[in-house]
Amino acid sequence: MSAEPVGSGSAFRTVNRGKEYTAAIIAFDRPNLLTFDVKGSPMDITASFRIEPDDARSVLRGEFDMRPKGLMKVMFPLLKPMIRRDLARQSQSLKAFCESSSGPP
Repeated sequence: MSAEPVGSGSAFRTVNRGKEYTAAIIAFDRPNLLTFDVKGSPMDITASFRIEPDDARSVLRGEFDMRPKGLMKVMFPLLKPMIRRDLARQSQSLKAFCESSSGPP
């Protein structure tokens, strides 16, 4: 939705499990911090990723504030274990991508 360069205020659309979400970058301090505000019909999410040095490597820490809406409010407590597993899989996928990428061309 937004033109490059990517930074605070950049907006985009994404689809997760068939549901469309709009997202905006609300904090961007490359290479240390990236925070998104994501809005969708089932829930709104604020996701923040921080990269911290740890000896000869970097550690990615993520925090998620999920705010379910409508029927999802009732279902959310039951879905938490599945969401945790899905976030762990997505984190491993992101880790593999970051470790295999040599950075932007």
